[in-house]
Amino acid sequence: MTVWHYLFEFVICAFSVASFSVITSAPRNTILASSLVSAIAYVIYRFIHINAGKEIFAYFVASLVISILSEILARVYKNPSTVFIFPGILPLVPGVGLYNSMLYLVQRDYEMFTAKAVTTLFISGSIAIAVAIVHITARSVFPRKNGIVPISRINVQKEDNELK
Repeated sequence: MTVWHYLFEFVICAFSVASFSVITSAPRNTILASSLVSAIAYVIYRFIHINAGKEIFAYFVASLVISILSEILARVYKNPSTVFIFPGILPLVPGVGLYNSMLYLVQRDYEMFTAKAVTTLFISGSIAIAVAIVHITARSVFPRKNGIVPISRINVQKEDNELK
């Protein structure tokens, strides 16, 4: 693929996510940022998938990029990271894999159904694992400042019930 193909997919993806964000009433000041995050991650996914041929790895890396950028933008815009993650993951959802899995099941082609369903399950799992890894790491390294203390920093004190 040429640079123009990637640029075209970048623009289409950004426009699609911006439209989806407007329809779902996302905060107006976050629409541009979430669209750019999604488009960057989608181009990264396409680049890895086409050049390396590793589909599940490409989904994983793109999801990591979305999650990292979403955590950064959540702090910049002072919004929850899900405001950026949800629209960002949208272009990566394996809808075609789900559709083909069900199509093969209806056609009673159980071998193709199993192959497609397992691949789709692994793709969904890689997306979920990437988001979870970044979310857990961000909460562990950078705790919230609004009074919520991470569990690892809580000192448990024994109450002396005998004196009361």
